[in-house]
Amino acid sequence: MRKEYRVGIIGATGMVGQRFVTLMEGHPWFRLTAVAASGRSAGRTYEEAVKDRWAMSSPIPREARDLVVLDAQADAERLAGMADFVFCAVDMPKDEIQALEERYARLECPVVSNNSAHRWTEDVPMVVPELNAEHLEVIVEDESILPRLVNFGSLFIGQETGEVFGDYASGTNHTLPTVRAARYTGGVWVGTFLKVCTFQRFQRGAMREIAPLVSRMARGEGLIAHARAAELRMELL
Repeated sequence: MRKEYRVGIIGATGMVGQRFVTLMEGHPWFRLTAVAASGRSAGRTYEEAVKDRWAMSSPIPREARDLVVLDAQADAERLAGMADFVFCAVDMPKDEIQALEERYARLECPVVSNNSAHRWTEDVPMVVPELNAEHLEVIVEDESILPRLVNFGSLFIGQETGEVFGDYASGTNHTLPTVRAARYTGGVWVGTFLKVCTFQRFQRGAMREIAPLVSRMARGEGLIAHARAAELRMELL
C-alpha cells in the first residue's frame, strides 16, 4: 500500500498558499494536516481566516476548512511534528524567509519552498521544471525509498552511475519522456527497437465462455460481422 505523506503549508492564507491548499485536495500521495500563517490569522479555522479573501476559482477544500491556523513562527515546533514535510509560500523579506525555513529545517522538517531566499544556499537543491524537466536527483542514504518512485524515464542509482552512461553505453537512451509523459511510458531503450509478435489459442470451453461477451460488445459498436464471427463459432463448434 502506498504511503500517504502528511503535509503542512506555511503561508497558507496568501494567494500562493491558497493554491497549494487546492492542489492537496484529493491528492493520491499527500494529506493536508496543518496550515500556518502570521499571528493575525492564528487561532481561527482556515475557512474563517480566508473567507473574505479566497482568490481561487474552486471552493475551499473540505479537508482544509476546519484546520486551525497555526502561527508559522510561534508554533513552528508543533507544526513540524504534524507534517512529514511543509510547503512554504510566505510573503516576507528574504532574510526573514531564510530564517524561517532554516528553523523548520533544524526541526528536521523538510521544506519545499516557493521562494528564492535559499537559491544560492550551497546545500539546498533547486528544481526548475521549466528549464530541465527530465533530470532530478534524489539524494537519500536509504535506498528503500526507490520502489516508491514510479513515474520516471530512467533511474540512475548511486554516485558511480552517471546519467551520461545511459546516454551512450548502458543500453538505455537519452530520449526520455517529458511533459508528464512518464505517467504512462518509460524512456527509449534497446527493447523499443525489438519486434514483438503476439499469439493466442482458445480451447473450446474458453471460446464458448467469452464469445457471448464479444458478440454483445461488437453489436454495441455496430460491427455485425464481428459479432457473427463469434456467434457462428458458438453455434457450429
